[in-house]
Amino acid sequence: MLMQFHTNPNRLKHPRWWALLVIGLCLGYAIVTVAVLPVWSLVPIAGAWLGLGWLLRWGEPASPRPPVRVWPWSLVPLCLWGVYVYLAESFGIVEIGAIFFHLQAGIAEHGGSGRLLAAVLYTLTMLALLAAFTWLARRDHRWRLADRLLALVLVASNPLFYSMGQRSAAIVTDDGAWLDRRYVAPTVEQAPADPPNLLLLYLESIERTYADRERFGDAYAFLDALGRRGHVFEGVRQLENTGWTMAGMIASQCGTPLMPAGLLHDNQFEPLGRVVPGIRCLGDVLDEQGYRLSFLGGASTEFAGKGIFYEDHGVDKVMGRAELEPRLEDPGTSMTGGSLMTASMTSPSRRFAAWKPKTRAPGA
Repeated sequence: MLMQFHTNPNRLKHPRWWALLVIGLCLGYAIVTVAVLPVWSLVPIAGAWLGLGWLLRWGEPASPRPPVRVWPWSLVPLCLWGVYVYLAESFGIVEIGAIFFHLQAGIAEHGGSGRLLAAVLYTLTMLALLAAFTWLARRDHRWRLADRLLALVLVASNPLFYSMGQRSAAIVTDDGAWLDRRYVAPTVEQAPADPPNLLLLYLESIERTYADRERFGDAYAFLDALGRRGHVFEGVRQLENTGWTMAGMIASQCGTPLMPAGLLHDNQFEPLGRVVPGIRCLGDVLDEQGYRLSFLGGASTEFAGKGIFYEDHGVDKVMGRAELEPRLEDPGTSMTGGSLMTASMTSPSRRFAAWKPKTRAPGA
């Protein structure tokens, strides 16, 4: 009886169950993140995985073979899936164009210590997953036999490769001049004698879906009221590579996607020097009309080439987190739209419109 008592705890501490648990938790988290399921869904998914591992005796087959020191083919595809899950959890929809641009433009100021900590935790989790999968493949010959097929499935099912395939096909099949044929340079047909102050706001993730009061209450009420006082454009659609922050800004101000095939011919992994050079954007046009231009944003101007873009296209003053955060009454406040307005307009010395005729007095 004493020997039996000591044997069971050792069996519970067997690395087989640790390996299956790590894989099950990672699998559950990936499914929850990609499919946008409730967080509690991770528990039944991991439980089902452990139950399947117990039923099929993964890591402890009925007819065991000697362990083999191999490095599974699936390790690299697993790493790529880890990258995709991290990007999906951090930014939502992942576009390969956005990844290329951010690698070139810079991601050092990508979200502060919170995102750095998340990256470290993801890295440690991936190392644990790779170690668990490697142990399982070495101990269970069935996993070694299925490894290459599993690697192919992981590659084929990764949305990163689907997006990369679309981009590669576009580059190969396009003649590189489609933008030249379609692009129309902006011109000023008529300028008012007394140019008005202009304020352009970007309300990301806001759309007319929120006008449904039954589901969202008054979330869209203030925009409805504003729309009744002005012009509302409906049926607006977006092109490829315009579905993220910088790409949306450039598409709306420059009339061109950020990274279509044939637009940028430089090495995409060299440090970014200019953003859409040679394209006249709204800032360029207004600057020629005598406007004094300012940009305010809650993120760092060093992130994603935002400062480079605005400074290169006629904007006189570019202010991001570093410039605006000291102006807040509480520096720890989130840099949202409301706090930005507070930081820029709480006193006459800090008041300026986004785009203002240079002929007017400051604060007009």
